[in-house]
Amino acid sequence: MHPDLAEHLHTDKCNEFIHQLKECQKNFWTSVTGGCGQFYVQVNSCLHDERILRRAKNFELSQERKRRSLEKATQQEKQ
Repeated sequence: MHPDLAEHLHTDKCNEFIHQLKECQKNFWTSVTGGCGQFYVQVNSCLHDERILRRAKNFELSQERKRRSLEKATQQEKQ
């Protein structure tokens, strides 16, 4: 299952794959016979890459928040 496929949530690259998948799925016969599988794989791969980058960025931000919090706590202890 995909996360929300709204355009504002994803990169231009992923949005292109999402658009191709949606266009393919409009044709019932192609969708039913597995003709959209390549687009599905591309979307999954792109969304996975986005998630990995987002997770790394959030980890860095959390480490920075933790560092600032520890600095603030040590400053308060010194006073």
